Amino acid sequence: MTILSLLILLTICSLGLFFYQTNIRLFKFVPFGLLAAISILILLNLEGMSVDRATAGWSALPAIMINVVFATLFLGKKLISPRKIWNFAGPQIVFGQTLAWGQYVVGIALTALVLVPVYNMSPLAGALIEISFEGGHGTAAGLQDLFIELDFAEGADLALGLATVGIVVGLATGLIMSAIASSRKTKPAAVSTKQQKPLISLFGTFVLQTHSQFFARHTIARTLVQVSLVAIAIAIGYLLKYVLLQAENLLRLLFDTPQIVEYIPVFPLAMIGGIVLQITLNTAGLKSLLHGKTIAFIGALALEIVIVAAIATMSLTSISNNLEPFLLLAVTGTIWSVVVFLVLAPRIMSTHWFERGIGDFGQSMGMTATGLLLMKSADPSNRSQALERFGYKQLLFEPIVGGGLFTAASMIFIARYGLGSMFIFTVAVMVFWLILGFVCFGRSRK
Repeated sequence: MTILSLLILLTICSLGLFFYQTNIRLFKFVPFGLLAAISILILLNLEGMSVDRATAGWSALPAIMINVVFATLFLGKKLISPRKIWNFAGPQIVFGQTLAWGQYVVGIALTALVLVPVYNMSPLAGALIEISFEGGHGTAAGLQDLFIELDFAEGADLALGLATVGIVVGLATGLIMSAIASSRKTKPAAVSTKQQKPLISLFGTFVLQTHSQFFARHTIARTLVQVSLVAIAIAIGYLLKYVLLQAENLLRLLFDTPQIVEYIPVFPLAMIGGIVLQITLNTAGLKSLLHGKTIAFIGALALEIVIVAAIATMSLTSISNNLEPFLLLAVTGTIWSVVVFLVLAPRIMSTHWFERGIGDFGQSMGMTATGLLLMKSADPSNRSQALERFGYKQLLFEPIVGGGLFTAASMIFIARYGLGSMFIFTVAVMVFWLILGFVCFGRSRK
């Protein structure tokens, strides 16, 4: 990586973080970082354009920075007992799990019935919808090495492309549904006539505040401590993988078991490392060492780097060579998320079902930020407590799917056991969550 490419990347990512805070309509639909990355990708693929120096070294960053993203998911956040989470956010948990496992079900069915026999695609394509839509760009980028190791290199580019489609379609669909729901309930809110400050002034304020909060002389030590804690969480993730590898090797000496742990990337284990470190610091009375805002800033910046670097350096050839399967996967994933949202959400969370379910719909179509944006659009005053319920749901959701351990291992299981076995398993898990949801919440109206 050159100094020039690093400066360009940091500039784009900083602008991305800034535009998240503005009210510019364009960047509410599509994040600035994503637009910038797509623009660079187009320039890189135009004949006669030479911008390789501007992106030198970017391709190696997603696999590294995704560990930072997942290590910060729960680090610096208050952890509560699973019982309290279930009592407060149970319907969200059921809804989110059903959406995620169903993405495997429809993806595997589409792959087995159409993509493999008609287009001769790898069976691993059955995991692409969940990896891309529920996991998002971060997960898709983090699994690039695994795609290559499992001889499905084009899958990495397809996953990134699907994640991009998911964000755009998810936001557009979610905002349209929110507008329809809002028009049926209340009169349109009056448009504020308060004059906004010039954009350059707002950006100057953003830079000064960021410097003051994280990099000024009186805060730089605290920031360095948070960076060190994130590094420790990632190190715990590597240690967990080493322990699991040794346990698997011992087990394989005794039984004929598949080799799985070697292929699991570190980032879901880094997430567990963050939880372990959080609990350890709480138990030792050292939780004051953690500064939530700084941890959140580190995670947000790392995610911007992952998205920009991964999209800008992906191959369009893989998508163009598999355009029809790509479109089929995108349409299937979208239809599944929309149908489940409209059919299931009102039946297990009838009070404020739209406001509470739209966040999980948004997450299932791209990333957590999409869900948060749709929740704020549907319920600006948070009367439904959707934001809190969504946050608590993540504690029992992210470690498994949406970029968790099963997401990371799903292609390994398909490669080892085949589409048929994975279809039966994912259907069983999805049905379990559906039954649990209707038994616990179908009539209780929580």
